[in-house]
Amino acid sequence: MLALACGGGEESLESYFGKLETAYAGALADLEVLGSDYAVAQTAAATDAEYVDATRAFLTAFIDGSDELVEALRKLKPPQEAANAQDELLAALINGTAIFAELRAGYKDRSRSEAEELGRALSGDLANISASEIAACGDLQEIANASAIAVDLKCAR
Repeated sequence: MLALACGGGEESLESYFGKLETAYAGALADLEVLGSDYAVAQTAAATDAEYVDATRAFLTAFIDGSDELVEALRKLKPPQEAANAQDELLAALINGTAIFAELRAGYKDRSRSEAEELGRALSGDLANISASEIAACGDLQEIANASAIAVDLKCAR
């Protein structure tokens, strides 16, 4: 991050936003598919154990996808005007992944109702992080718009 703060090796705005759009939009599309698959698995779960297994599998896949997105974003070299917003986006993604990891750990050796209670307890934290992610994404979208760069980061979900 020090090199980014000093402006070393940064990409052009157009190049940066093209790569950001590809990575971020791709991750959102993957998440939609993952969510749909999870909904099917939840409905198909005949027992609490199957439900818990499906939830842990979903959370594991979500965490893996989030980790991949974080790594892809870390490889980008944002121009100075986008660096702070990208740092905020990365922080929100990393914090969200940590909460999902805590939730996944909570689904181990617990009943369905206990695990769901943990999910409700963490829902406020997740909502705050989601709002932070959307705000940072929105800031990046505004930078792109102000620079007449045609990207759609699909910030609001």
